[in-house]
Amino acid sequence: DEGTGLLLLMFGGLSGTVSWKSSGKKTLAENWVCAVCHAIWPEDEEDGTSDNGGGGGGKMKSGRNEQFIRLDRDVYIPDVINASDVVLGKIGYGSVSECVFHRTPLIYVPRENFAEEPELKQVLERHETCVEMSAKAFASGEWREAIEKASALRPSFEGEADGGRKCARTVLDYLRRDAAEASRTKRAECCAANKGAATLLEE
Repeated sequence: DEGTGLLLLMFGGLSGTVSWKSSGKKTLAENWVCAVCHAIWPEDEEDGTSDNGGGGGGKMKSGRNEQFIRLDRDVYIPDVINASDVVLGKIGYGSVSECVFHRTPLIYVPRENFAEEPELKQVLERHETCVEMSAKAFASGEWREAIEKASALRPSFEGEADGGRKCARTVLDYLRRDAAEASRTKRAECCAANKGAATLLEE
């Protein structure tokens, strides 16, 4: 609805190791809803779906209310990022590239032993697309302040998401060079063979 903010909660491959809870108004303002990626939905919460099924769309209980919605397993996350006002998660190649391109602010929780995080953080900062949240604030559900800061950002990225085409052109250029080199080698071998045959005929 118009006037309602959408927060996307996602942690990618770390989803199974992440613990969180809602703390009422400290978590979300009344005009916000949180779409929760299927894998990070707490196992002890009922959402009307089987853990082995492919469904979703349920609501949380036990202190979590109808502001929290579980996404389907097969939802296309880049589309949800594009539709969201703010994303809450970790810094990773996928989350950074999608948030920067779609100009969706990312609230990130720092993680240890991820060597690329400082460089990826610089990308976010360069395009005014991030707010940091401590692990303690995340686990306790004190998200509202960070959400307000993130929603006030004005991400500045301008450009095209054409990395796939660039990679394809690079591979194609390489294959063409390789094919051209192979053709030159083949011609050289044929010339050498022809010269050898001519020499034998002369003898």
